[in-house]
Amino acid sequence: MKIFFVLFSVFIVITLAAPKGNCQDKPSSVGDVLVKKWKDDKTAAFSFTFDDCMQSQYDYVFPMFEEYGFRGTFFLITQPLDDPYGPYWRYGTWPEFVEMSDAGQEMGSHTVTHPHLNNLDIGDTSTAGTLLYELYQSRKRIEQKIPDKKCIVLAYPYSEYDSDVVYNTSLFYESARAISVDPEDSSLWDLDWYTIGSRVITFDS
Repeated sequence: MKIFFVLFSVFIVITLAAPKGNCQDKPSSVGDVLVKKWKDDKTAAFSFTFDDCMQSQYDYVFPMFEEYGFRGTFFLITQPLDDPYGPYWRYGTWPEFVEMSDAGQEMGSHTVTHPHLNNLDIGDTSTAGTLLYELYQSRKRIEQKIPDKKCIVLAYPYSEYDSDVVYNTSLFYESARAISVDPEDSSLWDLDWYTIGSRVITFDS
């Protein structure tokens, strides 16, 4: 049981939110979305997110979520999933995350190789080692493996981003997350959707 909580604690992130007003339209490049209030007039909302496609997420988190009817977002690094027999022994497999998606869990992108995005050249979508490649190819690969779902969210590796990373992320995703100690407001506008802060919650047995 100790192992479960150690692994689980590293990758669970809860986003807290308290509304201050109506949510504005998101950028037209990703469609029009208007959220006026939290569901059932609630005063706050939270979501579970997990980074790095670890095996522990399938072994421990998924069964618990199934038992209690929870849903979360699992941010996948695509290279380890494409090379399960390489040096990536800690990671899960595509069939496991596809099973989780089929059960109603959301799969998001955590890039191809988990680089420091703000250190990369912008490049293009076909040149490995560039920002656009990491953003686009990870989403493309997830949608190839799970063709009935759209990959619409990104978690920034190391929670790092700058204005170039945010703008280019907005070309491919509807929102993106990093780490923050403060809860998010329910009124988000334009590129605010790409700097959503998530608070890390750790657990111990």
